[in-house]
Amino acid sequence: MYKIRLAAFVFALVIVPAAPALAGPPLICNPVAIGGANSLPWRDGNGWNGMEPSYNTANLVGDTLRLLRSSTDAAVQMETLRRAAIYSSRDPRLADQIATRLHAQMAWFDLGYFIESVRELSEVYAMIHDPAQRAAWQLRTPPPYIASLLAQQH
Repeated sequence: MYKIRLAAFVFALVIVPAAPALAGPPLICNPVAIGGANSLPWRDGNGWNGMEPSYNTANLVGDTLRLLRSSTDAAVQMETLRRAAIYSSRDPRLADQIATRLHAQMAWFDLGYFIESVRELSEVYAMIHDPAQRAAWQLRTPPPYIASLLAQQH
């Protein structure tokens, strides 16, 4: 009986495909597939963090809001918000500016998705091992406006 169970166990290990390991916060670490749709500049093939080094984040608030207005596709909006959150790691004030504008527009889905992305993004810093990336990462906790919105949820 023992040999049958052992053989069944080994067979199951060989036959059952391994599930992919998902690590990190899901909204940040899992890009939303948008094909060739227009969104913030991004380098595909770099995993979750495809920030384009040459992108001028001074344009982030305006670009993000323009892209959200120009698309009704939820996937494109979610990926744009994810990218905007990641770009705001360079300057957390930008995250607060985007959240303030989305709140003023009463864009509730966008606002909720964005503040949760920024909350998750603040956890990513602890997972970064590369010293150069850690030094460039400025978003270590949610910025003040987003923190106040998160506090209201509890």
